[in-house]
Amino acid sequence: MKTEKSFLKITKREGNTMKKLVLMATALAVAICFIVVAKAEAETDKTVSVTASATITGITSLTADAAAFTYGTTGSDAFPTIPTSKRVVLTYGSNYNPWKIDIYTDNTQIPLQAATNGMYAKGGLVSGSGPYSTVPLKWVAKNPASTAPVAASINFQTSYNFVKDKRDEDDPGTAVDNESWGVAFAGGYPNVAWGPVVGGGGVCVDPTNTTPGPNQYRGDAISGSVAVYVAGLFGTGGVDPASPASAGSYSGTIYFDLYHP
Repeated sequence: MKTEKSFLKITKREGNTMKKLVLMATALAVAICFIVVAKAEAETDKTVSVTASATITGITSLTADAAAFTYGTTGSDAFPTIPTSKRVVLTYGSNYNPWKIDIYTDNTQIPLQAATNGMYAKGGLVSGSGPYSTVPLKWVAKNPASTAPVAASINFQTSYNFVKDKRDEDDPGTAVDNESWGVAFAGGYPNVAWGPVVGGGGVCVDPTNTTPGPNQYRGDAISGSVAVYVAGLFGTGGVDPASPASAGSYSGTIYFDLYHP
């Protein structure tokens, strides 16, 4: 009997010891968990910050060659026929993103439509004195080494682009189109070149390429040059059926702006 009681005491004592060990192990595991959790959820005591800034100076350049060209005496449309005919070579550079070059006239001598002898479209060459009349101009851009562009088709709305005037107004007689300078400028119609593009560089606009997308443009280096060919529509007036210009002397100034939006 004593042996059985001793055995029970020993067993009970060992059981208590095991319980204590289990409790100690559990407590240690919980403590370790608390330590890990406490470390993972530690809060930042203090934060300091500094600011950084830099300025890149804008660098732009634009030159034109030739500075002038003459159509001579003509009663028919004067389209470029050789690579150097009626061509302005623009050499440019810009480190803005994006940048653009546009073409326009600024015939301030022509009254607005609301005034006496006013006109909606004022772009092109202008007769010497009022009441004024104009000879529309159209343009196409190419790389300087390319051959001269071919003459535009009679469909003047899709071949070449008109040289717009900064004072052009919308003609209410043409319900589909808005010919005002503001709308044309916003839509990029006067742009002869723009950039940069993916990989650097820029492109010159070639309206004679009717396929949309990349094929509509001819590649050009960002610090390179672009040739802008300008046709005079003396024989057709840029309309179909043709409305030839009246006899007289015509002249004008063509402007090119290099800008960034």
